[in-house]
Amino acid sequence: MLESTGVFGKKNNSERRVMGAVYRIWNKKNGKSYIGQSNRPYKRIKKHLTPESMGVSKQIQEDLLKYAPEVWNWEIVAEERHYQLWGVTLNELEIENIRKFDTYNNGYNENRGGGVRFSRPTHSEDNLRLNQQKMREEIRHTIGNYQCQKFYGISLQEFLRQREIIAQYGSLEAYERHLERERERQQEEVARQKEEAARRTAEWGFNFGCFCLVALFVLIANLVSNC
Repeated sequence: MLESTGVFGKKNNSERRVMGAVYRIWNKKNGKSYIGQSNRPYKRIKKHLTPESMGVSKQIQEDLLKYAPEVWNWEIVAEERHYQLWGVTLNELEIENIRKFDTYNNGYNENRGGGVRFSRPTHSEDNLRLNQQKMREEIRHTIGNYQCQKFYGISLQEFLRQREIIAQYGSLEAYERHLERERERQQEEVARQKEEAARRTAEWGFNFGCFCLVALFVLIANLVSNC
């Protein structure tokens, strides 16, 4: 919740800083809400909550005559400036919040938002949820990385890697001992392979030498017999 006040609350000076916003008006008595968007949200909210206003939600106008002013409340649920970096539009923010608060089926909204009347989820809703998820992940990573650098002097990626190591080996020292044993095992394996290769080379040389001697004796025997 970014801003909130009663129906007769004092106008907040932060209106000057809002580029465009999605707002929510709700009835505390029956639990129904209305989601809308405007570049001047506070003026728009005031218009919604004025019984004699025309061109606003018919259901809200009817209930304004039925319920006392204290029953009504409002809030700014999303500001356009917070989502511009991820390319999320006011239409998409309105669509998503109508879905989130279920104000089309169980509220005062007469359509699903975004200036379009439709009954099925649109690509805009899917894209918005993906963009919001990406934004949350980036924010989480940025905050986590800052905290790790500040308190541990390492990056978030390294912190998570160390946490996985500790979960698997019990401690970083145990992991280092494991790595040392693994290096020793690899060195022993390399030495064994070298010894095996030297042994095979020696055997091949011995066998080849024996073959040459036998061939020489046979050749000499043939020459002697011919003489």
